[in-house]
Amino acid sequence: MTGTAALRPPQEADVDALVELVVACNETYVDFAPAGWAPPSGEALREQWIGALPVEPGWTRVALGSGAEVDGLVHWVTGRQATWAVLPPDVAFVGALFVHPRRFRTGLGSLLLDAAEEAMVDAGCRRGELYTPLGAPAEAFYRARGWSRDGREGHHLLLALRIVGYAKPLG
Repeated sequence: MTGTAALRPPQEADVDALVELVVACNETYVDFAPAGWAPPSGEALREQWIGALPVEPGWTRVALGSGAEVDGLVHWVTGRQATWAVLPPDVAFVGALFVHPRRFRTGLGSLLLDAAEEAMVDAGCRRGELYTPLGAPAEAFYRARGWSRDGREGHHLLLALRIVGYAKPLG
């Protein structure tokens, strides 16, 4: 499989598939998370954020596989839309980028991130920011795509993992 996929905005009917996608991705965190760590439940994910994705402001796309299964998700908001943080209006925050483990290393993550970055530039954003778990394979992915650690660190409450910030100039 290559990084080809149909991208479209999420629909209300996608919520269960999105929960399954994020659960499958989070289960891979066991490979680098501290001993004894367990991923959050699908119900916790649904309650915290996935159920709100189709109506939340911002830009969201799901990637559909050849059988119309949800294989990926990318979501970002700008400072104008981020009610939970203070961001300049020309900064886009990538709040989610997930690729189903069955599509790891197929180029789908690059396809999703490229589409998101293009949309960020089209929206007038000059900088992108995101967080990823410390030690996650995603760190190498983001570095290879021109993103750099920017010194932000924190703790993701739902995941119960340390996270690190990455940023990239856009445009």
